[in-house]
Order: sequence, then C-alpha cells, then structure tokens
Amino acid sequence: MMIYAKTDIGKVRKTNEDCYDFEVINEEVAWALVCDGMGGTEFGEIASNMAKSIVRREIGDYLLDCDFKETTDENIKNKMIESLKLANKEIFKESLSEKYFNSMGTTAVLAVVCRDILHVVHVGDSRAYLISKENVERLTQDHSVVEELVKSGKITDAEAKTSPQKNIITRALGVNENIEVDYTKLALKKDASIFLCTDGLSNYIEPKELIFYFLKYGKDDFLNELVKRANSLGGKDNITALLISRE
Repeated sequence: MMIYAKTDIGKVRKTNEDCYDFEVINEEVAWALVCDGMGGTEFGEIASNMAKSIVRREIGDYLLDCDFKETTDENIKNKMIESLKLANKEIFKESLSEKYFNSMGTTAVLAVVCRDILHVVHVGDSRAYLISKENVERLTQDHSVVEELVKSGKITDAEAKTSPQKNIITRALGVNENIEVDYTKLALKKDASIFLCTDGLSNYIEPKELIFYFLKYGKDDFLNELVKRANSLGGKDNITALLISRE
C-alpha cells in the first residue's frame, strides 16, 4: 500500500489553511486525513492543524498498538468518530480562548483501510472518492447549504456549482460544542484506490475527470496534474489531494 499527497496554496489565498496527514501501518492497514481550515488567515490554519495533531494522536497511535486479530470494524468506527468529536471539542475550546478565534473551524475527512475494508468519517465538504479503472464513486455527501438545496430539489447540480451559497458549510469541527459525524464502510476490490480532497479541488474537477487523469498520468503524477488543472481554472482556494493506492 502506498499513499501520495499534495497541497497547494492556489492562485488567490495568501496562506494555506489546508493540511493532510497519513501513515501506512503495514501492508494491509493505513490511515489518511485531509482538512480544510476556516476562519480567516492563520485561524483556519490553527484549526486544521489541531485536528491533524489530534487525529494522529488518537487514530495513529490506536492503529500502531492495535491487535488486528482482536479488533472489529465497530471498534475502528467508534475510534474514528471519537477522534473527530475530540478534535471538535478541543478546537471549540480554543475558539473561546480569544475573541479573534470565534469563527475558526475545519472540515475533516478521515479514511482507514483495514485489510479489505474501508472506513470513512467526515465533517464538512472535504470529500472521499473510490477510484478504479472503470468507475469513480463519491463516498461522502457535503455538509453544505447547496447540498441540502440539491437534495430537496430546489436547485440542480449544475446550479449548485455557480450558487453564491456554494461555500457555506453546515458542519465543521470547532464551530459548536457538539458535532455529528457521518460514517461510511464498504468492502474494497483489489484495484480500488481511495481519493481524498478539499473543495479547492472538487469545485473545479468533475468526478468523471478523476478517472481520466488517473489513467492518463498514473499514481505518481495524478495529484500534480489535478492541482495544475484546478489552478489553471482559477485556483481561488487552497488545493489538497491525497491518494491511497492498494496496488
């Protein structure tokens, strides 16, 4: 198993509030995280990096010490959800320490591969996809105003892309004292790769384009070319992308 990751400041922002982290534990187990901070300048960066540190401490240490003969999918699920809820509480507490911090928060999408099972938890609009040579499947639903409008039939997918509300998210770590975390589990085929990204990439790249870039450039250049493409189309936000390859 190999993990590739890239983050880029984009063409407009003065700082990069995105971050990522990952670790390959052994041939069958790995974890990866992508976060997109919010709150302006350094405050979003503080929030995303707090989430990164807490997840590494909670999930990274758990998997390093784990007896995989004894652990269950439910154990992993609970630990993943617990790690994001803990990050939420610590970021929220920090946001109350200074009046300038009161708008800070971060999205988070966390993936754990354990044997042939993929576990994903997320809060916000950073996404997870499953990519194979034949198909791409979006695994997460954005916690955003436009996603709710699309679900309710009030706007179309096409209208969502140009909506003035497209950057308004309805859930983020650190904004409220308590948070609801979404969880997804699925069995993995051997050739499946897991792709995580922030909205600085997903706002520009259509899912079907992921397969095109994946097949054309291969794992080594896949992320570089996606980031180049997002920047060529405007690069109005920080851009982060991560690929977990099982081949």
